[in-house]
Amino acid sequence: MKRGSFKTFVSLSRIPISIEMKSKLYQIILVNVFVLLCVGHFDAQYKKTISDSTNLSSNSKYVKCLFVNSVYFIDNFMEDAWFKNSTFAKNANFSGVRPYANLSKQSYTESEYFKNVVFNTTFNADAIFEGVRFNGNAIFSRDTIKGNCYFSNSSFTKQADFAHAVFYRDAHFEGSIFDNSAEFSGTDFHGYMYFDFGKIANNAIFTNAIFRQGFFSSGSVFSGLVDFSSAIFKGDADFSGSIFKKWLSFRGLRISDTTSPNFGFYNTTLPDTLDFSYNPKIPNAIDLSVANFRNNLHSDSSGSKEYRKHEVYLYKSDISKIYFDYLHFKLLLSDPRQKNAELSNDDKESIYETVLKNFKDRGQIESYELLDREYRHFKEGALWGTIDNLWWDYGYSKGRIFRWTLIFLIAFTFITYIFIGKLQNGVYAIKMVRVYPISNPLRLWHALIYTAAIFFPLSFKFDKIKSTGGWLAYVVFVYLVGLLCVAYLANFIIQR
Repeated sequence: MKRGSFKTFVSLSRIPISIEMKSKLYQIILVNVFVLLCVGHFDAQYKKTISDSTNLSSNSKYVKCLFVNSVYFIDNFMEDAWFKNSTFAKNANFSGVRPYANLSKQSYTESEYFKNVVFNTTFNADAIFEGVRFNGNAIFSRDTIKGNCYFSNSSFTKQADFAHAVFYRDAHFEGSIFDNSAEFSGTDFHGYMYFDFGKIANNAIFTNAIFRQGFFSSGSVFSGLVDFSSAIFKGDADFSGSIFKKWLSFRGLRISDTTSPNFGFYNTTLPDTLDFSYNPKIPNAIDLSVANFRNNLHSDSSGSKEYRKHEVYLYKSDISKIYFDYLHFKLLLSDPRQKNAELSNDDKESIYETVLKNFKDRGQIESYELLDREYRHFKEGALWGTIDNLWWDYGYSKGRIFRWTLIFLIAFTFITYIFIGKLQNGVYAIKMVRVYPISNPLRLWHALIYTAAIFFPLSFKFDKIKSTGGWLAYVVFVYLVGLLCVAYLANFIIQR
């Protein structure tokens, strides 16, 4: 401070004015001195003093600056914008950043809104970026915003990084478009987080984020991975009407015993893969059955194609609190984050049996039957599971035994028709059977009688066996298959 300025400052005490007026004058002088010391720290190529902080030009770099009054930027940032380690004491409004004309160039295209932007700064009041387009990297990581934050209808063409930022009041991202990834890992939302009708073209990372009030993203579109792993939800999360295309993870949510957040998925288009693993404590039911299952991502409008099911991973979670059906969902029994990371058979059986119990308790009969078929196939193995499925659909289509009985009887009759002479004369003779020439139609009728007499075991007599050769094996095989069919037929009749 110059010597004359100091004399002026001291001489105020001699002016015959009120004490209140003197106090205000002292504050004005101190603030201006502080602004000269702090705000004057610009890039070397910009030598200017801010005299009016309500309409700032955006053609400077502001590093380690204190913006005492509300600021409003009306120009474009034609170069990189730097606000690193700066503090905005009052409102900071960037919604005025728009294309404009000058003598050297008639108009600036949209690609010249924001280039690279690095804040790493503190906003002590509202921060307003409504409708702003960021064509370079937008780095807001570790920012502190003590007022409301507005990014509504903004566009981010490259990296958008809000990692470990702190929003003390509401964060508004309604209608925002992220053409690349959106990074919110470790971000602390003290107020509500609004992302209604927004779009993220790549991954959206919310790992370890804290939502103290609530998260709302109705009608949003997420085209990549959406990861809420290890996030803290103290308020509700509403995804109603949103579209998730690939992967949605709620792995290892941190929910305390004192909070009971609700998760809403009404009319939501769910992704290919959902990860709800490592959630042993879920306070309220998560109902996935109210999602949108008429979407064109997993089915066609005509309904002619089978619905492409959503895979859901439930390892080490309270499965009883997650409601879904087995018409549109399928259990994922390997860790989606690791290749070839199959669960143990014990873990698989535990998940199967818990979900089956849930379906049974809730009266979801069709879902129960679908999952039970899958579980039986898993327990029986590929070979016997396939046989069980073909034979009688794991017990759900007992009437198939009539079809199989008829198929076996016809197949064996055809073989007997060809070799009836060897069978009747050399292996096992039946009195009422005659061997006719192959050209005689009666040969087929007697082949049927011969087969039926062995196939239905009530009339089969072992003491009439003549030979121990290879054809005896055929006769015994027909007898055993017939015995099996008769047993299943009797079971079907008794249970009817």
